[in-house]
Amino acid sequence: AVKLLTENSPEIKENAIQTDKQIDRKEKEIETLCMRLLLQQQPVASDLRVISSALKMISDMERIGDQASDIAEMAEYTAVDAVQSKVHIIDMAAATIKMVTESVDSFVKKDINAARAVIKHDSIVDGLFDKVKGELIDAVQQRRRLMVNGFNKAGLVCREPKGAFYAFPCIKSTGLTSEEFCERLLIEKKVAVVPGTAFGQGGEGFIRASYCY
Repeated sequence: AVKLLTENSPEIKENAIQTDKQIDRKEKEIETLCMRLLLQQQPVASDLRVISSALKMISDMERIGDQASDIAEMAEYTAVDAVQSKVHIIDMAAATIKMVTESVDSFVKKDINAARAVIKHDSIVDGLFDKVKGELIDAVQQRRRLMVNGFNKAGLVCREPKGAFYAFPCIKSTGLTSEEFCERLLIEKKVAVVPGTAFGQGGEGFIRASYCY
């Protein structure tokens, strides 16, 4: 799924979605087997802990499959160049895959040292997450400055927003109503913005533009 951030391929997307469906089927198979063992064998002590752990693990892995499918769906709308140059999502995905793989191996092999190593590796993923978060914040701030400065240079007074992902410039100098401005911008420049009147009559003379895309 993460490959789609750099390779926008329909085949890769379909493979991620189909793999999620396979994971769902496997979860049901393993869950059925575990329930059969619980009902027929009535395990206790270590055997019961193994089955309980397996049930928890398949639930978590099924959720990972769902999230991978979501990433595949969202990747279509992600700016590939921005991801390649500014975000360490690929590294974070690789580190996470390593953790999941080695955690399952440690469970199957009953290797406590391998399990402890996985726990320590979590700090690497945390560090990459903080790095990604910081880069995304910087990217949004850069887009905000670009948009606000662009409006002001064009003669449309715009204050820098302190929250959300929208600028609210004043377009009164154009002599157009908010709806007229939005319609002309859409027709002539193929850019969609929202008239200020969509938020009440006090919004006349303003438009709302998003800088999160």
